Amino acid sequence: MSGPPVRLDRATFERVLQRASELQAQRQEVGETLSEEEILALGREVGIAEAHLRQALVETRMQGAVVREPTGWLDRAVGPADLVVERVVAGESDRVGQALTAWFEKHELLAVQRATPSRISWERLDSFAGAMRKVRAAFDTSRGPSYLERAQLVTAVLTP
Repeated sequence: MSGPPVRLDRATFERVLQRASELQAQRQEVGETLSEEEILALGREVGIAEAHLRQALVETRMQGAVVREPTGWLDRAVGPADLVVERVVAGESDRVGQALTAWFEKHELLAVQRATPSRISWERLDSFAGAMRKVRAAFDTSRGPSYLERAQLVTAVLTP
């Protein structure tokens, strides 16, 4: 009589999948690159939801696009001038862009610098109008603290 099935924790599960893919690669010649469709097909074969695969593809694509290593001694001593933060948000890209713009304009005192369907950049308000908005915001108790007060430029990449 056999007992209950053995349960594996997440770390073990990931190691098993990693090792299985290594063994597969050793037995079968796999090219250096795979198309997104091939990745989606492989994921379907092992039972991974397509939505999760697509999100992982977007996150991975973004990581490769923004990684910046420290270039000089000043970067290593005090940190780089650029900070990259990533977050994937579910929703229609135009609605997400509108929500971000509304939030940044109200809570962070940033104004749209440039907007395209796939990318929006906001900049700090360094004008008289910006100074007036800061004064008004100082007396607005419902606003909360500004987390991006020192930011010069904030960019969001919107993908469908």
